[in-house]
Amino acid sequence: MRIVVPVLIVLLLLVSAYHKNPEQSAEALTREYMVNRIGAPAVNRSHIQTRFSPNGWVVIFHHANASCGEHSLWREACRFGSDAVYKHIYTCVERDLNIGPIGARGDQVALWTADLCQTQTLEPPAIPHPTATSKST
Repeated sequence: MRIVVPVLIVLLLLVSAYHKNPEQSAEALTREYMVNRIGAPAVNRSHIQTRFSPNGWVVIFHHANASCGEHSLWREACRFGSDAVYKHIYTCVERDLNIGPIGARGDQVALWTADLCQTQTLEPPAIPHPTATSKST
């Protein structure tokens, strides 16, 4: 019995260390999803922020600088041509881990202050941010 209790405690600690909280699960799932949507280079260079939202989380890829020339992106984003670059990409993840539509912003302040997931559907990205017209930004 003396050996069983410490073994059980160690097993419990190991299991709890590998269990992700829902916010971490939302970020990991979205990171995987976005690799196929905006490309691994854009995901890897991003600073990823996960924020609580009334319906789940908003996952923001700051400084992604995603472009149609680098990766095909999502269909609506490339309507401005292959020179389009999107500085900040975001998506909403519901509590059941369903990933919503993708959006893009050029203004970082709006990403920090606005709740981007209040509406049911996100608008397709608008014209890319004027300061983000080259892949080097």
